[in-house]
Amino acid sequence: MVLVPVDDTLSVCEAYNPSTNSWTTVGSLNVGRRTGAALALAGKIILFGGERTTTGGAFDAVEEYDPSTNKWTLFTNAPMPTPRHGFALGHIGNGIFLVAGGVDGGSSYSSSVDVMRYKWM
Repeated sequence: MVLVPVDDTLSVCEAYNPSTNSWTTVGSLNVGRRTGAALALAGKIILFGGERTTTGGAFDAVEEYDPSTNKWTLFTNAPMPTPRHGFALGHIGNGIFLVAGGVDGGSSYSSSVDVMRYKWM
């Protein structure tokens, strides 16, 4: 399953099913965005950062999508240390995330890397 925000800064998402070659609308994001980064982990999708508007404005929101409930949960107590958009994201193990790039709205250049540990997993 691949989740993609449908429009620039909307909260609408769709899931692609490669088995059926079809898209389905799924639960809406709590924070509309564009140019965030996501990864699949432990049967859920974790979505980090993004931009609020088409003119920039990187932010630090983190949300988790649970396909079993079709809902996004906003991690209000666990934002990203540095607001980012258009960035690279990876993970090591069950909750350590590496994030680099995209701290200024309208660009994705940065020499800094954040290492985050989330303990919900």
